[in-house]
Amino acid sequence: MDTITECEQLVIDIGKKLVKKSDRLEWIGSRIVELQGEGVYDAIPAESWEGRNGGGKVYLRLVFPADAEGRRKEYVGADPDRVAAARENIARTRLLEALQAEERRIESRAVLAKAILQRALKHLDGLSVW
Repeated sequence: MDTITECEQLVIDIGKKLVKKSDRLEWIGSRIVELQGEGVYDAIPAESWEGRNGGGKVYLRLVFPADAEGRRKEYVGADPDRVAAARENIARTRLLEALQAEERRIESRAVLAKAILQRALKHLDGLSVW
């Protein structure tokens, strides 16, 4: 296979990868909207189990990371349904943050790939940019 044919194959492969990444970004975007609609926290809280009047630790309280306004706490209580709902919300928030991080990684790699492809086009035009 000659070099031109190999370059053409690379362009085809790049196109396929771009379609996959674009599809993934579209899916991530729709999933983020779904998660936000289902309810997520503004930050991932830590669970803190507490007792009353020296009793056992049976009450759930969520402790959020400190921000400019201080450390926010949210009382959940001991009701199993409320505890489960709080934990589901935490899981959604973790998933949301993971998807947002993946979205940023894909987009940053696309920016770098675009710059490299632009340099490759200039190089093919005879302009030395490397």
